[in-house]
Amino acid sequence: MPELRARRAPALQRAAALALGGLIAVSCTACTRVIAGTASAPPEVTRLDTGNYPTAPRTVEAKASADAWQQEGWRVADAVVAPWEVDPRATAAPESGPPVLPLFQAQALGTEAGAGLVTSEQAQSFITAPFHTGFLATRTARDRSVTVQTGVLRFPDEATARRAIDGAAQKNPTRDDAVSSAVSAIPGGTIVLYGDVPGATRLTAAAIRGDLVALASVEMPQTGRDGLTARVVAGLAEQVERLPKYVPTPRNPSSFVPPVPMDKEGILSRTIASRSDDASYGLSAEFTLGDGYMSAYAFSLMIYEPRSLQEEYGLDLAGHTSVNGVLRMRSAADSLRYLADYRKRAGTGEALSSIPGIPAGASVCSATLCLTSYGRYVGLNAFASITQSKQAAAAQYLILEAAGT
Repeated sequence: MPELRARRAPALQRAAALALGGLIAVSCTACTRVIAGTASAPPEVTRLDTGNYPTAPRTVEAKASADAWQQEGWRVADAVVAPWEVDPRATAAPESGPPVLPLFQAQALGTEAGAGLVTSEQAQSFITAPFHTGFLATRTARDRSVTVQTGVLRFPDEATARRAIDGAAQKNPTRDDAVSSAVSAIPGGTIVLYGDVPGATRLTAAAIRGDLVALASVEMPQTGRDGLTARVVAGLAEQVERLPKYVPTPRNPSSFVPPVPMDKEGILSRTIASRSDDASYGLSAEFTLGDGYMSAYAFSLMIYEPRSLQEEYGLDLAGHTSVNGVLRMRSAADSLRYLADYRKRAGTGEALSSIPGIPAGASVCSATLCLTSYGRYVGLNAFASITQSKQAAAAQYLILEAAGT
């Protein structure tokens, strides 16, 4: 079996992950609805040091098509099967590769964002027949015995999807009738990639359903790849079944920017906008890679963590920019308990502090990470210095207060 070129490039630039010790957090983008209100700070809040950060809820809108397609990718995530559902061992973050984020550029499949899903040569088929957006989730076993990728891509139409998949499949380096027969048991099932990477074998399969493509990919060591085909077939079947979880935002042929809802229930109005002069992803100045709002389910796919935040604290919505993140818990009590639990975990090995001017119990900082609580919401801020983290967290606290509960 010919060896495929290894594709383990460095991770993408900082995009979405404020690791909170045993608790993890962040990630979201764009909105078109602002939460009305102005800050009416009580006396103890007037002393807050907010630096140069804004302190009022914002309106977020897509100014470039990439802004909207990235957000749509977070919506696609609701239809992506969790890798641990394909193989229960696949619960850890890979040693290399990108964070789990929306895919909204065809070129990404030929770089680190593809993480081995296809070869660089095969990725050209997705450039000549590009998709609008998509989402890939990746997990590996802690002993590296298996890596699972699941995903969904949205194309302009079925014909474009077919050109991309058929073009990539024609460049598949290895033919195996038994594997092909197993994959084709799923209606429309197609082997996109079957071949060896250093020390492992990778199988990627796809199934087209209208303008959507379901994907399942598994990599296992060459010395222990029993069950590789069965896992991919089962994963692809689950992925096809889950596709209806995604309800595509209709395109407006007369608009360059698709009409994707850029906020949900004001979650992103409670964040501070990104600032970027990097146009390499086609994003406008107020967006960076990974910005957006997402469901609790999509959040669990991103953070390489079991869904404990949903089960323990009732997380139901999250938002993220490159500046900060926000989580919406089940209740104000759950929000405060999240901070209290963090104090217990982080306090065993690090000095903890609070933010002057924020009510007792509603803030905690450890190293350069600060968490704040207001109502159901938890604000998340992490910067290079504790001073900067506290200033951003204080500003976000005023935003949360102004936006209301």
